Amino acid sequence: MATTCDDLTHVEVGDTLGAALIGGILTAMLFGITVLQTFIYYQRFERDPKELKTFVGLVFLSDTAHMILVIHSLYWYMIINYVNPSSLALIPSSIFGGICVTNISDTAIRYFFMRRVWILSHRNYLLTAPLFILISLIFISGFSFGVKGFSLPTFVQLSTISWLLYLGFAMAVTGDFYIACSLCILLYRSRSGLKSTNSLVNTLIGYSVNTGLITSVTSTVCLFTYVAMPTNFVFLATYFPLSKLYVNAMLATLNCRDYLRNTDFGVPVSSLVAYMPSSEINTDGENRTQSQGRTSYPLRAVGQSSTSSTSTQKVELNSKSNPENSVHEVFVTKRLQGDVDTANELQDV
Repeated sequence: MATTCDDLTHVEVGDTLGAALIGGILTAMLFGITVLQTFIYYQRFERDPKELKTFVGLVFLSDTAHMILVIHSLYWYMIINYVNPSSLALIPSSIFGGICVTNISDTAIRYFFMRRVWILSHRNYLLTAPLFILISLIFISGFSFGVKGFSLPTFVQLSTISWLLYLGFAMAVTGDFYIACSLCILLYRSRSGLKSTNSLVNTLIGYSVNTGLITSVTSTVCLFTYVAMPTNFVFLATYFPLSKLYVNAMLATLNCRDYLRNTDFGVPVSSLVAYMPSSEINTDGENRTQSQGRTSYPLRAVGQSSTSSTSTQKVELNSKSNPENSVHEVFVTKRLQGDVDTANELQDV
């Protein structure tokens, strides 16, 4: 849909500068949350790999650069060109710079979530390869739009490559939905028969749904507002803060690990009693002691889900019990240990 200079210089200020200002305020608020979350991350996770800490630092720097570019865009329209309404037909270079910067950071964050899909799917190429291609196409379309925009300083000229923006947003919505659905399905399949892992999985599914839903809905709103109202800046009210949602979603995913570790998702081992003759149980190298016909096996309890503080209890198995009345749960030790390992793996993904 082509636009003209007359269209842009005879629009309501509230739909142009007002919408852009609202977007700038929302962006600044979310940037404040980003700063707080970044501070919390470096305070609580000093032992994270250097690569991950470097990644978080680079994302934060790109987010800071985007905030500066948003401020410059608003300053250019509202201060420098305060008495020049024809400037509404022009686009400052800082907007295109912001598009390029956010495409880099958003793509990096999408690859971050793709890595989670890769890990949870046990390196399933059929699942992650399409996602990798889709994320790469999102980056190419968005970055191309930003770079070409530098040579198209007016909205009239920019409308000639609007299809790149439409395509990028459509693929972004699809990609975010793909990531959220993949994580939810993979996490659901990680459920076990024990309440501990299931509670943890349900919590992680909630995080995945919320983060994926928020970014997908915001991208959709931004796309439709630009298509429906290309002659005003209403779309900037959602486009400016969009990248901040991605950054905060990633930081929330990293910072929630402390909450998950400090939350009791477990069930007492005493509720999982197994009576089997000692001759029928394969302990797979676990230490055991015998006393008066009773055999004790150390079992790892599913309690506070911290790898450094996993408790150990002993369940005594009566070797004189009647095999016919016994509960054939010979896999109790493996099941409990597997549940702990699964919980710890899910928390660290």
